[in-house]
Amino acid sequence: MNGMQIAIVLLSIASPLVAAERQVDPVAAAQLAVAKLYGAGQIAGLEGYQSGFYVEGEPALVVTVDSAALDGVTVSIVDAYGERYEGRLVGRDAASGLVLVECPAGVEPPSTFSLTSNAELSLSQRLWALSNCFNIAAGDEPVTLQRARLAAIASMPTSVDEGRPTVGAPAAGSPVLVLSAVTSNPGAGGGVVIDEAGRLVGVLGAECRSPVTGAWLNYALPADAVDAAIARIRDRTNAATADRMAAPHPNRALRRAGLGLIAAITKRSPAYIERVVEGSPAARAGLEPDDLIVAINGATVGTVEAAASAIERGLTRDAAVEITVLREERLVTLNLRGDAP
Repeated sequence: MNGMQIAIVLLSIASPLVAAERQVDPVAAAQLAVAKLYGAGQIAGLEGYQSGFYVEGEPALVVTVDSAALDGVTVSIVDAYGERYEGRLVGRDAASGLVLVECPAGVEPPSTFSLTSNAELSLSQRLWALSNCFNIAAGDEPVTLQRARLAAIASMPTSVDEGRPTVGAPAAGSPVLVLSAVTSNPGAGGGVVIDEAGRLVGVLGAECRSPVTGAWLNYALPADAVDAAIARIRDRTNAATADRMAAPHPNRALRRAGLGLIAAITKRSPAYIERVVEGSPAARAGLEPDDLIVAINGATVGTVEAAASAIERGLTRDAAVEITVLREERLVTLNLRGDAP
């Protein structure tokens, strides 16, 4: 074999290798669009980490599922390159269980998922699930990859967690993708499910049990529901901003009543009474420090902001509000009048 023949043989061997190197691995590309999130948690055994993924937006946006880790107003985001920055929670969507997080201005994510990929689904289709389950990828390590198949498209049942829907799970009856892989793991919520072409198929939901069998559900919210959830979050956020600008400051009614609530450290801080001014309308009504306000005029309030707003709307110098508090494991209903002390 002469030199020319040897060169031809070597080129014929090398060409496929060069071509293979130039091909983009859809799974590796998808891993670049998955983020690791760190927030609150570490309370009562709850994890303070989970998964999320980047979608197109300006500033950059991360989609994830609701959880105890998101009880603050910010959450730490770590991208595929190990870069860390603080994201701002834009809003939540109860119907889907999704949360939208805004990255700081100027952040360019390593990659993003398209919400208009229109990936077709078929039963037993081969899929991949990508997430930061068990916090294996803390820095620039790639997130965990699991092989799966689409077992069914079914309606979401409720959780058996104390008879209430699980935080971060879509509403009962919502269509979900049932997966053959064990994806219901700590930290997996907010991860993605992709097809073999790397297109977004679904979003891994929060850990949730079947109300019938008690078994953990391995499911994902279909990708076509994500865009609608983001639109709902943005609509509510814009409406809430307009309402806050038009509404009177809720602290005025509280100050007139001599009532002080705990600081709203998070958007879901419970409405505990911190102080009651001696001789004030609140004191005459029988309210006490450490009372937990659970209802105003018969309507349930779950947060400091909700309680303060309800008192502001209902309390005047001529009208009273009915306040139900939880005190030493019993409910007490009291009438707070708006008259001056």
